[in-house]
Amino acid sequence: MHRKKFISFLNAREVPLPAYKSGMEALAVTFHAARCNLLAVVLHRPGSADVTNAFFEDLSDVFERSATYACPFILLGDINIHTDIANNIHTIKWQSMLHSHGLVQHVTSPTHRAGLILDVVVTRTDCPVTNVQVLPPALSDHSFISVNLELQSGRPRRPPAVRRRQWRSFDFDSFCDSLRQSVLLTDPPDDCASLVECYNTTLQSLLDQYAPFVVVMPRAQCAYQCAMV
Repeated sequence: MHRKKFISFLNAREVPLPAYKSGMEALAVTFHAARCNLLAVVLHRPGSADVTNAFFEDLSDVFERSATYACPFILLGDINIHTDIANNIHTIKWQSMLHSHGLVQHVTSPTHRAGLILDVVVTRTDCPVTNVQVLPPALSDHSFISVNLELQSGRPRRPPAVRRRQWRSFDFDSFCDSLRQSVLLTDPPDDCASLVECYNTTLQSLLDQYAPFVVVMPRAQCAYQCAMV
């Protein structure tokens, strides 16, 4: 791992990440300044590429690795998903992943010249973020986003347990086989309201079967590493 001191009070160390299959680019860095620590991940998903299951698998890997650090965590970047469209299938999956990992997205206003929310600032639910400012696009078609992040001072404490789904063990082929045999596809309801309810309950049941929730606690050695880099 590379370690650099940018200014007299700030140390940074890159956290190695794998080369992701989806083409997603990610850079993870731990920062240590005096008695404050931070794990920051910068992420970019090319807008020219389709949103695939591989992207969400790679994103889940980033979230799972980040969950092992006891210091405050922030993820920021351009995911090129229209998070402002609530019924978009990719937005629904994105929001579900955030919820299952105990994370929250703080940007709620358009970040692109076309009036879309494509950029994100994500932290754990117990990490206060204030004064989120999304400035109009100037040098590019994306906005400049500024936030205030309250970092934990003093000795790092173990964060609360995180409830998340086991996406790493998710068997996509078995999931699809079960979905094909479900009532949703073999005998769907006729009216719209019942069909929506059947869709939600079927997918919820299959997700609980193939990607059940688990409670994750950060590893003690990772908390020590984050405090000492």
